[in-house]
Amino acid sequence: MSLSLFTMSCAKSVAAPDVIEGTVGLEELTEAQLLSALQSIQTITDTTSGVTFYFSQGSGYPYYGYYSFSVDSSGTYGASVSQNYILAELKRVLNEYQGDVTFTPSASWDSTPTGSSTATLTVQITSSAYNVPSNLKTVKIQLYLMGGTWQ
Repeated sequence: MSLSLFTMSCAKSVAAPDVIEGTVGLEELTEAQLLSALQSIQTITDTTSGVTFYFSQGSGYPYYGYYSFSVDSSGTYGASVSQNYILAELKRVLNEYQGDVTFTPSASWDSTPTGSSTATLTVQITSSAYNVPSNLKTVKIQLYLMGGTWQ
């Protein structure tokens, strides 16, 4: 066999695939790993009202094609909580998170929480350590204000 014929046959056997998704060799991010990352974020407290949102006690679940993470509050009965302050604090802790995933929060709430007990923020997830599956690339973080009001 001539060298050129041998080279051609080897080249055919190592041809690259037509479509490459994600990064080769990386594990896929799981819901459990994402939940663990979100639960490791510090609490957020509205210093005026004293209301605290506890990420460590938050729960995650699939919800209409995206992953939802719910965070409950304490000290909320009758309290008025600043939606602008909490949004700024939530974005700050997400941007400062140091881990295997990167959180990129939207600029504003999905809908104004005034008159509702829930404030929802859309967050994009990326990672250099994991392949992020499509169902985890967008997360909705829902903050529940029990017995209080958003202002």
